[in-house]
Amino acid sequence: LVPLDHPPQALAGIDAAPGSRVPVQEQAAAWLADVLALVERGRVVAVDYASTTAAMASRPVGEWLRTYRAHERGGDPVVAPGSQDITVELALDQLAAVRPPDRDRSQAEFLREHGLGALVEEGRRLWAERAHLGDLAAIRARSRITEAEALCDPTGLGAFRVLEWVVG
Repeated sequence: LVPLDHPPQALAGIDAAPGSRVPVQEQAAAWLADVLALVERGRVVAVDYASTTAAMASRPVGEWLRTYRAHERGGDPVVAPGSQDITVELALDQLAAVRPPDRDRSQAEFLREHGLGALVEEGRRLWAERAHLGDLAAIRARSRITEAEALCDPTGLGAFRVLEWVVG
């Protein structure tokens, strides 16, 4: 985290209070440009937490910059380098500067469009039929239901956005 003498173009027009911090995602934008240039026909899909640069500037850093260690939230990102993963929300506006996504929807919407509802209904049916047995099929069915709930929970993994760029 360093002050910028000459802010990058990605930050032009961002009305942020002095001392605000935002991610500058030049490498993510470069990656998107490279991938879009390589794909002749198909889709480029990004799944992650996402926001705008302006929205992140108005929030505490710890809300959009996260650390994880052993599948749980980690600590301060500058303590014990290399011992935890560091991630930030995608800056939708910075990626859209390369090319706006053709679709931007919640992970829950994406999963429903790709058949999650039918899988959950099958899980509920199997659970109802086999719960009294407690066998592996019953446990798998129940697991499918709870996993789908977690993937669609807007306060957890369901807060992910699914961005799609269609090529060709």
